[in-house]
Amino acid sequence: PYDLTEPGYLDSQRRLGEAMAQAVRDAGVKRVVFLSSLGADQPGGTGLIRPMHDQEERLRAIPGLDLMCLRAGAFMENLYGALPAVREAGVVADGFLPDLPIPMVATRDIADTALQALPDPGWTGHPVREVLGPRDISMNEVTRLLAERLNLPQLAYVQLPRSELERVLAEAGFAPDVAVLTGELTEAINAGRVRTTLGRSAASTTPTDVAGFAQELAAAFNA
Repeated sequence: PYDLTEPGYLDSQRRLGEAMAQAVRDAGVKRVVFLSSLGADQPGGTGLIRPMHDQEERLRAIPGLDLMCLRAGAFMENLYGALPAVREAGVVADGFLPDLPIPMVATRDIADTALQALPDPGWTGHPVREVLGPRDISMNEVTRLLAERLNLPQLAYVQLPRSELERVLAEAGFAPDVAVLTGELTEAINAGRVRTTLGRSAASTTPTDVAGFAQELAAAFNA
């Protein structure tokens, strides 16, 4: 994982991506399942996930490689980052529009999807598969679920303007470029530029829901 306190995120991701692609070439690997992101279809304007577009292109350029790109929604695990504000200020604070439905997926479900896809003989070439969680959910609903699990009925969601989000992240120790890229990603999600391109289906729907995951968040909060 990238250290979000270190500057130079995009350059670091480029170097890492180039090294990964070269390793695939050198080893003669013929089949890869690559964890990407919704929004990887966009060449720019997507902040932290911008390198995913470039890496998909690098891997597709390798001759003879069967490549499945798993474009995942927002990680449920990112919600752990909301807990300090819940404890200190009694709010869930982020940059997303309060009622915007967002596909949220547990990383364990992404791992299961990848493990099933890699040996599956039913695909070749360069397919894209989305991994979207059980349903789209807004931050207002996430906050209500967390309020129930924590027995904090007054818990509210607060949307931070982009400039405020970037300031808060920088004060928390994020590198300046990482804070700006996070703001850019949030803005892209709010504007609908980071979204499913295939539509939800049985294949892209995974079992872990936010209601259940909120129990895990509550356990961490109360630990």
